[in-house]
Amino acid sequence: MEIRLPKNTEDLRIKHLKALNGVEEEPPRNLNDLIDFVCEFTGEKRSLVELFTTKGEILKIYEHLLGLFNDFKVMSKPPQTITLKGKEFELINPEKVGIGWHIDFEKSDIEKDPVRVACLFYYPKGEIYGAKDENKNLINPIKDRYKEFENHFPLSTFLEASNFFLQRFVTSTKRYTDKEIMLMKVRKLNPFNGRK
Repeated sequence: MEIRLPKNTEDLRIKHLKALNGVEEEPPRNLNDLIDFVCEFTGEKRSLVELFTTKGEILKIYEHLLGLFNDFKVMSKPPQTITLKGKEFELINPEKVGIGWHIDFEKSDIEKDPVRVACLFYYPKGEIYGAKDENKNLINPIKDRYKEFENHFPLSTFLEASNFFLQRFVTSTKRYTDKEIMLMKVRKLNPFNGRK
């Protein structure tokens, strides 16, 4: 049996994130945990891994997978466009996209479904998020690109985009909070505050 493994960090995809989150919470402590991790990471069935691999091979696979992260680097800014399976996608600008995107983003859970979040970060180039056809059907729904993103979206790009959007959220929240604090101070200084 041949288990396909990523050769380097460029081969890591968003689908690998789930397995890595499990290791972050609790590293494998025994052979069963190692097999679970390898199966989660590679997508192989446990019964096949148990049947066709030795303990030494499982340990080598585990060491290889963790070793991929020795050179792992996340850039501060994600690429503006990416190409997946011949299709071009561009990074969403949250300041120029409709309110529907913000509602979808708020409803998303990056831990439970990072693929959905990646589908929100990047949208088919030249298309408008939330656009509908003449029958009021959504054009380019997430479900149409979900599997493609899960299997081909680079993990490093996902982490870069996550960092990018988190920084924008923090900046936006700080601006709002600073404005509210300033308004409160102005209200306190106004001697006619609350009088008619």
